Amino acid sequence: MTASPNSLSRESLFCALAGFISGHAWLPSEWHHLGWLAIAGGLAVRSTDWRRGLSELLRQPGGMAAAAFLIWMTARSFLGAAFGEVFPMAEVVRGVFGLALLILLCLLLWEVGDDVGLLRRIGRTSGLICASAAMGSVVIYYVVLDGHLPGERLANAFVHGGQNPVCAGLIFGFHALWLCVLVEDSANRREGVLLWSAVIVLTSAAFLTGSRGPMLAMLVAHLVLLLVRGWRRGGVTFAIFAAIATSYLLAAPHFPSAELESPMQTVLGRADNGRFQIYEAGWKAVSERDAIVVGLGEWGSRAMWTPHLPPDPSGLMHHLHSVIVATATSGGLIGLGLAALLFFFVARAALRVCHSDPALLVLFAYGAMGLSVDGQTLTSLASLPRFEGLLFWVPAFLALRADESLVEIRGFEPLTFSLRTRRSTN
Repeated sequence: MTASPNSLSRESLFCALAGFISGHAWLPSEWHHLGWLAIAGGLAVRSTDWRRGLSELLRQPGGMAAAAFLIWMTARSFLGAAFGEVFPMAEVVRGVFGLALLILLCLLLWEVGDDVGLLRRIGRTSGLICASAAMGSVVIYYVVLDGHLPGERLANAFVHGGQNPVCAGLIFGFHALWLCVLVEDSANRREGVLLWSAVIVLTSAAFLTGSRGPMLAMLVAHLVLLLVRGWRRGGVTFAIFAAIATSYLLAAPHFPSAELESPMQTVLGRADNGRFQIYEAGWKAVSERDAIVVGLGEWGSRAMWTPHLPPDPSGLMHHLHSVIVATATSGGLIGLGLAALLFFFVARAALRVCHSDPALLVLFAYGAMGLSVDGQTLTSLASLPRFEGLLFWVPAFLALRADESLVEIRGFEPLTFSLRTRRSTN
């Protein structure tokens, strides 16, 4: 039986977005990950009325703010590259490619943003795939591979042959929180047990990475979820998070790796991990060129701020490790102001829909907290950490689209509504 064009469109959108979102945890390289979005996303967007979606998006205040931000940051980067001492062709090509993929992702998110059933399916599927990657990584690192001890910082074994623990932790935490919201809508007990198990695996794996950014971001997001749902509905979720956090803090000194160096000493003893020196280097580069207002641009600007860094034998100071600092350095006060305007519209949209879909506010809070202490750029999916699209743009555009759907409802009153859907079929 041939599926209708509409069902084919939904399936292609599901394939593109679920593959891209879960791909942060299981696709082995950026070529596979970004290639998936380029191919599957390109095919999916052709099956939609993307011109209508783009027109709707650019009439929405949040969409206009996003467009203004991306236009300014891209134009400033082009000017910086064109008038620099050396034209950084590789960075320009990578930046334009990453921007094109970001626009494609935003169009896809806008298309599915008012289909709650499809979004729940994407969230469940992506979360379970990510939980499988987390569990597999625990087994591979702590059981299969020689020379590793339980308690060492966990990495994702399926990406890059060992993903950076910070990136792995932020990705695990994001999916854990999404499942925390979705588990309440479980169709049956068996599915509920499966989703709760995935939440426990992902939250535990995020702590085992030993990364403070994901830990802090999860705490903030869980407090937001508790505030939105109240203790009666959100207490179990928060209690599970608190139990895992407490268990990690108590058990960490007794891990086998603690014989070498306590995981807790590792977490608490890393100080700022060189971040303040990186931030200071960005500020010096901007101020010495009198570019506080307009910034340095993104392409080719690394050579301007790296000379201000201390020796970096580990090679970890390759980007500015905060989207706030990176935006200020690359786009100046203009870029920072446009980003703040975009954040305002997204936060407002997420707050307006939070009683019907708390996932968007929770994930936005998580991403904002995580990206304030990590991340490279908000203007490209082809960044080095490559998680900015997941942590910011996914909840941002889903929130903007959900808010737009609510505005279309007659008699809409903030915080007293039910989210309209095209379909609620899971």
